[in-house]
Amino acid sequence: MKSLLKNLLSNIKAGLRLLWEKIRAVFAKIGAKLKRAAQKLKARLSGKKEG
Repeated sequence: MKSLLKNLLSNIKAGLRLLWEKIRAVFAKIGAKLKRAAQKLKARLSGKKEG
């Protein structure tokens, strides 16, 4: 019984680790897109101020 629980726990941990990696990757992509959008917006705003 103990070994079964240990197996279950290690499987859950492995699953959570994989899920966390996927979530981190998605957030990294979103973060990069937001950064680019913010930079474009800043460039547009500074361009308007100069012009």
